[in-house]
Amino acid sequence: MRITAQLINADTDKHLWSESYDRELDDIFQVQDEISAEIVDARKETLGISLVKTVSSAQTINPKAYDLYLQGLWGLHTYTFESLDNTAAALELATDIAPEFLMARIKLAEIYARQIITGSRFDWLILDKAETLIKEVLSINLNSAEAYFVRSLIIKTDRKLRNQYAKEAYWLNPNNVDIIIRHAQSNGAEMGEDNARALFKRAQKVDPLNADLPYFFAVYLVQTLQKYSEVEQTLKQAIMVNPKNTFYPFYLGQIYAQHMGQIVDAIKLAENGARLDPNDPYFPQALSIYYLSLGSGVKSLEYAEKAMSINANNAEIINQKVNSLICFGQTAKALILINDTVADANTVYPSKQLKERFITGAVYLLLKQKKFDDAEALINLHIPGINEWVNQSPPQHWML
Repeated sequence: MRITAQLINADTDKHLWSESYDRELDDIFQVQDEISAEIVDARKETLGISLVKTVSSAQTINPKAYDLYLQGLWGLHTYTFESLDNTAAALELATDIAPEFLMARIKLAEIYARQIITGSRFDWLILDKAETLIKEVLSINLNSAEAYFVRSLIIKTDRKLRNQYAKEAYWLNPNNVDIIIRHAQSNGAEMGEDNARALFKRAQKVDPLNADLPYFFAVYLVQTLQKYSEVEQTLKQAIMVNPKNTFYPFYLGQIYAQHMGQIVDAIKLAENGARLDPNDPYFPQALSIYYLSLGSGVKSLEYAEKAMSINANNAEIINQKVNSLICFGQTAKALILINDTVADANTVYPSKQLKERFITGAVYLLLKQKKFDDAEALINLHIPGINEWVNQSPPQHWML
C-alpha cells in the first residue's frame, strides 16, 4: 500500500510539504500510528509546532466497530441534541461489537457527560455508567490520558478533583488538542494568564477547527478573566467558522443577557439557535427568559410553552412557565402547575437543588406580590412540618 500525505496552505494554495509511504497492509492501525508519527515530525519542522512524542497505542480493531467509532466522532463534533443521541447509539454498538476497543469506551463515557452538560438528557445516573466505563479503561491502561480527560468532564461538583484530572491528562499526553484545551480552561487561573493563553494558542495552531476550542476559551475568559468583549469576539468568529454548532450562540446569548445587557442580541442568537436545533428546548426557554426581562409577559409565556412542547417533564423549563404565569398575573394557573409538577413522579430535575428552588422561587414571587395566603399555602403543602419548626422553642444556648 502507498500512502501520500500533503500539507498545503489553504489560504494561498501553496504546497508546503509532501511525502509518500510504502507499507505492507498487515495492520492498518499500526501503519496509521507509524505514518502519523512521521507526519508529526514533518509538521514540527514545517510549521514550528512543538509536539511531544508518545508511545504508539495501535491495536487490531474490528473494522465495523471502528466505522461506528468514526460515526460517533462526527456526531460528537456536530453537537446537536439529535447528533449526540446518534453518537451514543453508535458508540454503544461499537463497544458491544469490540469490548476490547478502549477508545470507543472512552468516547461513549464522554458522550454521556456531554449529554448531561448540554441538557439533551437528564438521567444523572448515566454519569455513574460513564465513570464505570472509565474505571474499566484505567484498569487495563492506567496511563490513558483520554480517560482522565473524560473523567474531568464527568465530575459534577468537586472542582479541585476535576481540575486535577484535567492536569493528569495533560501530563500523560500534551499533544491531544482536546486535553490541552481542557487543561488550559480548568487550570488557567492557577497557571496564570500568559501560560493559559499560550496553551490555547498552541491548541489553535495544531487544530484551528477544533469545535471545543472557542467554547472552552470563552469559558476561561468569563470565569477567570471576566473579559466579555473578547468572549464576544471569540464566539462570533466561531459561529462564522462553524455555523451549525449551537453551543456557541447559546453561550454568547447568555453572556449578552447576563453580563453585557444586550438582550435584543441575545434574542436574535436564541431564535437562530432554535432554527438550527428544533429538538433543543433550551433555546425557547432562553427566549422566554429574555422576553420576561423586557417585560413582555405574552412573548415570555409563548416561548415557555414552546419549550414545554419539546420537553414537558423538565422542571427547569416548567419553572420558567411558572415565572411567566405569575408575572403575567395568572397566579392561580401558576400554583396549579407548581403543585402538579412536584406531585408528578415523571418530573426531571436537572440539578439536585432545583426542586427546592422551584418551590422557594414561587414563594418569593408570591410574597413580592403580597399574596401572603397563597405563599403560605404553597409552603404548607410542600414543606410539611414547617409550622412546628418555626414555632418551636429556640435551643437553650441561644438565650445566653
